[in-house]
Amino acid sequence: MLNSKSRRIVEGSCWACRKRRVKCSLDKPSCIRCERSGSDCEYGTKLQWVGGPAARGRYAPASPTSPPNAATFQDTHLTLSASLSTPDLDSQSLVLYFSNAVIPRFQLAGSSILIDEGAIIRDPTLRPAVLAVSKAHHHFCSRSPIDKGRHSSEQARQLALTSFRHRLESGVSCAPTAQDLLQVVILFCMLDGVIFPETESNASVQHLKGGYSLLDSWASIVPNMVIAGGLQAHLVSIFVTMDLVHALLAGERPYFTPTTWLMFGEVDAWWGRLACGDRFLTLLKGFSEMASLGHFVKSHLPENSATQLAQKCIPSIEMMLAGPTGMETSPTFASAAEWDAFCSIYEIAATIYSHRTLRGRSVSHEAVQSATRRGISKLMDDQLPGMLAHCVVFPLLVIGSHCIHTQDRKAASEFLSPSTSYLSFGSLVLMTDLLQEIWSQSNVDSTWWEMFEPVSSKTFLF
Repeated sequence: MLNSKSRRIVEGSCWACRKRRVKCSLDKPSCIRCERSGSDCEYGTKLQWVGGPAARGRYAPASPTSPPNAATFQDTHLTLSASLSTPDLDSQSLVLYFSNAVIPRFQLAGSSILIDEGAIIRDPTLRPAVLAVSKAHHHFCSRSPIDKGRHSSEQARQLALTSFRHRLESGVSCAPTAQDLLQVVILFCMLDGVIFPETESNASVQHLKGGYSLLDSWASIVPNMVIAGGLQAHLVSIFVTMDLVHALLAGERPYFTPTTWLMFGEVDAWWGRLACGDRFLTLLKGFSEMASLGHFVKSHLPENSATQLAQKCIPSIEMMLAGPTGMETSPTFASAAEWDAFCSIYEIAATIYSHRTLRGRSVSHEAVQSATRRGISKLMDDQLPGMLAHCVVFPLLVIGSHCIHTQDRKAASEFLSPSTSYLSFGSLVLMTDLLQEIWSQSNVDSTWWEMFEPVSSKTFLF
């Protein structure tokens, strides 16, 4: 788990056990934990970019780790290192790390987001948050067995929080100020909800609700950030996705309405620049509609009428899940076949959600298992390249958690492993632990909400 104070890493542990901070049996060629999970078991020193997109062994995807990012890191002396320590990077290097290592991991397309690094360094509120995010991710990528960088990362986080609170206490008198503060809130969501979530804390959800409070007072913030483009549009696309996935997993009502997704056409968001009416944007809109229905069903679970009323809305949703009916284009960063496979995986996750929450079906129901098997086949057979393979975390959680056959569970584990290695997000450690916990249970018919309660208040997965 992520709580370094409660776990010690055994000297000489394999990399999988180091990453999860669990006791390694030290057996070779494969330790007991890796043998059970079907994961690759690797020992010894790994070469990695200190401060850049990881290039760890065979898990490194070709496109996200190729230049121009690598050249940028060479220019700023964040070069290849075999050290397990976390060097004390200066502010400028950490901002560059944010631009070239952190943001690309929150980005589906291969093109770079235009970021004014000088403006970040000069901003007294935004800079501490960016530095905290960079330090946390850099530490998570390269932390040593004695966890040298954890104290420094926590100090950076506390400094950022203090700076934000002081700015908040001085008053929010205009929309531009609220807009700047929302960017900081989103960075806290990324920090505490994705990069370094704590197992005993719900800080990520508190940040989410803090963002809602700003938006309640300044409704124009999101449209303005979308129009501004660049980092602002990218960050707000992350925020609305966090809101949606949290609502889907926790059974809460999404803060953003389904029509919110329509404003992201032709905007550089985390999913890249998509045409208005793109299949993926339509899917996200459909997910939002289902999340609102799911909230209604969960809130009225004792009454069968809730499910019956929700089922009246299902036919129109299932038409959306049937696939594209109009525009059948693909973005510039993916071929038509790759985009079809990527969207199909999300559609399958939506189908499982519909069966489980709106129709009230169990994990073992044939319709649920049929969708789950199709999902595993899609994940394993279509070979999504680069970041496309790393941006199906939420559907992989949905599909993987409903696997009841050993070979399907192993396949889900194998698909998740490269993303855990490359992204270096603590949220994926929690996701891996949750899948292992679900698969170890003899009772497979827990409700959707019971299944995902362990992570819904602690982390964001998308």
